[in-house]
Amino acid sequence: MTGDSRMVLVGAPKYGNYREGHVALFEKIEGTQEWKMVNDFPVDNPENCYEYKCGTSVSIDFSGNYLAYGCPGASSSGGTKLEVGQVHTYYKAAKPSTPANFVWEVKQILYGEAEGDLSGTSIMLSELQDGDIFLAIGAPKNSPRVNGDILDDAGHVRVYYSNIEKDNWNKAGLDVDGLAEGARYGSLVAISTTGRTVVGGVRPMVDMPTFIS
Repeated sequence: MTGDSRMVLVGAPKYGNYREGHVALFEKIEGTQEWKMVNDFPVDNPENCYEYKCGTSVSIDFSGNYLAYGCPGASSSGGTKLEVGQVHTYYKAAKPSTPANFVWEVKQILYGEAEGDLSGTSIMLSELQDGDIFLAIGAPKNSPRVNGDILDDAGHVRVYYSNIEKDNWNKAGLDVDGLAEGARYGSLVAISTTGRTVVGGVRPMVDMPTFIS
């Protein structure tokens, strides 16, 4: 939801015959408590997007200039790796010829690192006052190498930034990796308004407490 509570982005990850998912943007009707759909973001060629589950995670920045949604079941570019996960990002572009005077343009699709990562299970956008935008993405089934050992399904969180609407995203710093096998770090994410603090959650485990770091 935007900072003024006028727009909300909603995901339906099991929508469609192929459970490809669907995302829609709603705006509050002025002077009422009702909402109307002003944009939707259907999946192209859903027959090729089985179990993509787009809309599992959604985020719109405070000012309503950027939005993103995650498709954790999606394949890599070219379809060579399954369940890598994708995050689709958009920015608001001025277009006076339209009723709203703007359109949502694709900024970039960000792919997970490896097969089975489920990148995009959780996401969050954060826009700074100077126009920089940060994006945190959780990939809870990534298997990072920590202190020389590969930790299966430990998970990780990646942070990206961009400072111009049409520019591609740049990776900000190193991945924040989970520290135990099966922790699925990145099942939840949050990022501060400064873009300097990232929070990631793990799933509850029998032999270790749930934690946020």
